[in-house]
Amino acid sequence: LTLSFGGDGSSYIGAQGQPQILLIGDSHAGALRYGMDVCLKNNNLSGYSISCSAKDMFNMQLPESRAMLKKIDEMPYISSVILVQRWLLHDWSNSTKVGLLLSQLEEFNNYLKTKGITLFILTDVPNFNYTLNDIAARLQIVRARKMFPEWETLRQSEDAYVARQDGPINMRLQEVCKRMKVVLIPLHLALKEGDGFLFFSTQNNKMVPLYRDVDHLSQAGSLRAAQFMMPYLFPNAGLKN
Repeated sequence: LTLSFGGDGSSYIGAQGQPQILLIGDSHAGALRYGMDVCLKNNNLSGYSISCSAKDMFNMQLPESRAMLKKIDEMPYISSVILVQRWLLHDWSNSTKVGLLLSQLEEFNNYLKTKGITLFILTDVPNFNYTLNDIAARLQIVRARKMFPEWETLRQSEDAYVARQDGPINMRLQEVCKRMKVVLIPLHLALKEGDGFLFFSTQNNKMVPLYRDVDHLSQAGSLRAAQFMMPYLFPNAGLKN
């Protein structure tokens, strides 16, 4: 695998040394690579990242997943696997497909247990209906409130997230994680402020985008998300941001 802007590829992340954590998943895992690299380096921790767009890396029947499992065998110091997926790609209204997905997760977790590896599963960040380019272009034509009132706050409401992702998806992930005794990291909360989810943040009196498209985090968003994740992954490490 080779690195690309789309977030695919494999690479060492963090400080030099034997990787202790493995970040895996689709391109949403690739989008987290930057932030995890920074946070691990800041804490003198080592890791590795493997991501492949639109692939369920927990499905051990896929060749990409089998290649990842082979990599695990080559890295005996890995103690934790962090799974990041765009869960919205699945049809959560189809009970047969959801049942297969959840059974694949359980099979994957059971395999990691035989290796003495702890699995962490992440909820997905909010997916938006518009990009930065949409906003820039349309605001040249029409004031936001006339056509897209949500642009005035540049955030997604909590109700919108619950309807689209939390209720139908995260609740099912919570159920399977509870059954597997696996930690589900609520990554979406890294983007939450007040009663909504941010598309931009303010840094040094400037508006900084947290996304680079409708669902992939920017470097600023990646760092914010990784800083949120670290205490879940290393609860007793006395972390630095």
